[in-house]
Amino acid sequence: MKYIYLVKSAIKNIILLTISLFLIYLFTEYSVKLYKFFYPSSGSGSIGVLDFTQTVVLALEYIFFISLIFTAFGDKIKYWCIGLLSSPIIVLVLYIDWHYVYVPILIGLVGWVLGFIVSKIISALKPR
Repeated sequence: MKYIYLVKSAIKNIILLTISLFLIYLFTEYSVKLYKFFYPSSGSGSIGVLDFTQTVVLALEYIFFISLIFTAFGDKIKYWCIGLLSSPIIVLVLYIDWHYVYVPILIGLVGWVLGFIVSKIISALKPR
């Protein structure tokens, strides 16, 4: 019985991860435009001719959507999944420039708050 729960939980978490990746794919173009609107000449994420803005935005979107989707629809181990899946981005930010580690953490907190609100709305709409 315990193994069935573990398999169902693993399948659900894989589906949630897939949904998160699909949402990242859908919203990347708009997020890059929004990023460039707020930081038009910052030069952030660029080296010479190369522009890494889309990569930076992908990492931030990843943190946001993982936090949002897993908080809204996850099960008992949702916070472990969020921590495990977000840790590579946090480590990468710490490695590249640790002065800006607050940015993905704040983005993750925004995703968590929105996911918490969505989960409360869903639980309120469920029939008892």
